Amino acid sequence: MTKNLIHFSNVVKRISRFIASEKIVGRYKIEMTDEDVNKYYEDHKEEFKLADDVYLINVIEISSFDKAVEFRNKLIESDWSKAESNIKNDPAVLSKEMMRVYYRYQVQPVSLLRAVSNLDVNEVSVVVETEPSKFCIVQMIAGYAANSIPPLNVVKDEITARLSAIKEKDFLKDYIDKLITDHNPEIVRYSE
Repeated sequence: MTKNLIHFSNVVKRISRFIASEKIVGRYKIEMTDEDVNKYYEDHKEEFKLADDVYLINVIEISSFDKAVEFRNKLIESDWSKAESNIKNDPAVLSKEMMRVYYRYQVQPVSLLRAVSNLDVNEVSVVVETEPSKFCIVQMIAGYAANSIPPLNVVKDEITARLSAIKEKDFLKDYIDKLITDHNPEIVRYSE
């Protein structure tokens, strides 16, 4: 039985090109269930211990002070969705995010951090001017202290990314093993 003789550097180049073009992973959907995410979280809870305070917040940036005050008043009277619907297509709205996770170091500038760190759950900040003609309003959804383990919904995106990388790596390893088995190459390490 003859074996195919392939230099290791050629194998690496071929596999790299193949993977880079996403012909392998793109062809096969790597499935991930909520059960997988929950199990990973339960098995690795300690890995998610927070190194810093974390805030789960709704935040909006508006270019007009008057519109920011109007938004805040509506928010205090009702809820985020109703307040947001009043300014849905307003060009004064620079950005808005709901249920966004921010680590303490990500909340900038310091004036905004001061406002956020003093909020209780469901409390709304004052209008904070973060830059000239840029006014922020923040609603605290939840806060988690450093050295605590946050609930799954806070770290779900991180877990999904980890699991995806693990499953992709396992898939590629199995695929390469299958290629080696099917084609029976002899891999010779290249040395200078």
